[in-house]
Amino acid sequence: MSGDTKLSLIRGIKSDVLESSEKMSLIDLFLRGAEKYADKGISIFDRRGNSSEKKCYPEIVENIKGTAERLRVQGIRAKDTVLLCLPTSWELLDLWLGCVYLGAYPAAIAPAVGKGLGPSSHFSERLERFCSVIDASLLVGSDSLVEGVVEKGVDPLRDISVSPTQLEKNEVKNIPERYLAKGDDLAFLQFTSGSTGIPRAVMIPHRTLIHNIHAINCGLGLSPGKAASEFAEAFVSWLPLNHDMGLISTLFAVRFGLDVILMNPATFLARPVTWLKAMSGRRCLTAAPNFGYQFCVERIK
Repeated sequence: MSGDTKLSLIRGIKSDVLESSEKMSLIDLFLRGAEKYADKGISIFDRRGNSSEKKCYPEIVENIKGTAERLRVQGIRAKDTVLLCLPTSWELLDLWLGCVYLGAYPAAIAPAVGKGLGPSSHFSERLERFCSVIDASLLVGSDSLVEGVVEKGVDPLRDISVSPTQLEKNEVKNIPERYLAKGDDLAFLQFTSGSTGIPRAVMIPHRTLIHNIHAINCGLGLSPGKAASEFAEAFVSWLPLNHDMGLISTLFAVRFGLDVILMNPATFLARPVTWLKAMSGRRCLTAAPNFGYQFCVERIK
């Protein structure tokens, strides 16, 4: 397929498939993908990249619903904003999608790098800035981050900070109904890099996100009605989920019936060959910036 043909496909995705999907929310799309490809799932490697735990999509859906209820018990409602400061993990996936399920707006940022017991003064200032930008109702971070915020009396973070461990204690009595979002409703907030100034929160509606997911499929040379699972088995990624490239490509893989294999960016940076080994012996798709491939060339002998 020529480049011009691909471009015209992407620009003209107004097929029956996309027109109907534009009336759905991201959660609708995720639930349908999970139902259609119930035998597929997500695997997350440990930090050493030696082993991974797989959960099939129906199990993940149930976890999302339970997490949504725990967030509701915590006081989160539709249109509240939640700042997530967690590494690639089940907790991050469940919380991000749990927020969308409730109609709340998640915004994910990378956790601090280091082995300290709590956030440094500099990182605390960054957290305050991020929370202020989106007027966060809740900040979810690691146990050590929350303990550090509380012990240091960091205001106003102290009153809105909670860890996944603490949220897990919220009893799940009833599963809430999913928020019936429309295409133009806000789905989530994506922070800019902040390399040229204060990070800004870009508002991403459901329609735009779903259109991007279908555009990726068309960019691979497939018509909107065909799935990537027809020529690939899995999607492998070390990209952080707080980055739009890592997040949207993962959602694309769920929508179009691929197994998803995730690893922490730190694992890739320490041993880039882990990325290649994860793809070995199977038909895979992956995504990375140019530096990722160059890094493999320089580091792998």
